[in-house]
Amino acid sequence: MGVARFIAWRYLFSKKSVSAINLISGVSAIGVLVSTAALIIILSVFNGFGAFALSLFNVFTPDIRIEARSAKYFDPNRVGRILVGDKRIVSVAEVLQDKVLLRYGNQQFVCVLKGVSPSFFPKRYPMKMLQAGDFLLQRGEHSYLLVGAAVQSYLGVGLMDMYNSVAVYAPRKGRSNSFNIADEFSVQYAAVSGVWIPLQDLDNVAITSIGFVRNLLGESMGVSSLELRVLNESSVELLQRDLVKKLGKDFLVKNKVEQNELIYRLLNTEKWSVYFILCFVLLIAICNIIGSLSMLVIDKQQDIAVLVSMGAGKGLIQRIFFLEGLFIVGVGSLFGLLLGYGFCYLQHQDGLVGLGSGVTLLESYPVKMYWSDFFGVFLTVLGLALPANFFASRLSIKNYEQIVKQIR
Repeated sequence: MGVARFIAWRYLFSKKSVSAINLISGVSAIGVLVSTAALIIILSVFNGFGAFALSLFNVFTPDIRIEARSAKYFDPNRVGRILVGDKRIVSVAEVLQDKVLLRYGNQQFVCVLKGVSPSFFPKRYPMKMLQAGDFLLQRGEHSYLLVGAAVQSYLGVGLMDMYNSVAVYAPRKGRSNSFNIADEFSVQYAAVSGVWIPLQDLDNVAITSIGFVRNLLGESMGVSSLELRVLNESSVELLQRDLVKKLGKDFLVKNKVEQNELIYRLLNTEKWSVYFILCFVLLIAICNIIGSLSMLVIDKQQDIAVLVSMGAGKGLIQRIFFLEGLFIVGVGSLFGLLLGYGFCYLQHQDGLVGLGSGVTLLESYPVKMYWSDFFGVFLTVLGLALPANFFASRLSIKNYEQIVKQIR
């Protein structure tokens, strides 16, 4: 193998009798380089967008959410006794939510009203999530609404308009088939204090204090869920398993992925769809190597005859051209990985490629690099190159028998 590697390495940089062979080999290496760099850049950009999107949703997504498996509401004290004293838990927020009707002037809108306890949000309110207004759920006896962009746009409601509050309607418990339909609904009034940025899963949501929702729904004790924030992310999986054992089959214990399963699946689907499309481009670049190796075999017929006269067998000759193809792929992929890393690093540091003035939350394309992506791309290049090189190297021994007869 040492002889084959030495000769293949010399062939990689030696001048060929036909200059087109050097050109085709160079084009093949550049094709692999560009495709490899593109794979790294695309994967890193998708990682960046995914991390950014999840960071927005994580404002509302706790590390662990506890829900009743079948009941709409449950007694939080039943679960709270299990959570007390667990040092892994930083905070426990009570959430009570239901669908309600919002009315402002002549406009109506059905949305999800989510009542939360003060520990629902982190200490530092994520101001980047607000399109307008302030984070305010309650001041004194007055409750306020934080609404999604779709709610605000449809109702046309103003911020902090205390004289024209939003009427919130919900079905009254235990009342149905009344002569007066108004008796079947409970109503509360609240002004809008802030509006979320446009996000699909949050557009139809309004958030307020849990006391406001309790009065509206007539639910004095029950909650829809308990939302836990954990001290260390590394302990989430173990804590989830412990809670599943302790709470039994009556409750669902979900981590962040399970709460946003659709979002995670969508991000991964888009990422790997683009990845496989670029793999086809990479495959075309690698197939060019077959052409360059075929021309190299024709160019080195005299060298092959000399090696055969010195006792070289089919295996040695085939390995020479097989390694020649791997060297072309190796050089191209190595510099492609370095180019991809360099571009992503500069994009992360300096924001080389911007998103335009219309995007307020991001000034440039976000990138996030994982070493697993670099390793995966390298294995992909190698996996596509091995069969192509094997096929091309077979051409070098196609006329082996004729060369042996000529020597004899």
